[in-house]
Amino acid sequence: MNIIFSSPYRVLGLVSPVTSKELAKRTNDLETFLEFGQAKNYALDMSNSLPLTRTLDAVKDAARYLETDGDKLLY
Repeated sequence: MNIIFSSPYRVLGLVSPVTSKELAKRTNDLETFLEFGQAKNYALDMSNSLPLTRTLDAVKDAARYLETDGDKLLY
């Protein structure tokens, strides 16, 4: 169940498939909001039914997990 809670796609608020450009844009947007102490919510977060803790480290890790096509397929 932990893989559902901490899925990189869920942490970044993205759906698969995602392009490198979309991944970079979302990562930059989230990092900017988090650096200012604000939480950004997306429709795909499902935060009402599944808890989501979005931190700067979690966003960076999620982006790193989706760098290669093989990793995108895994998650």
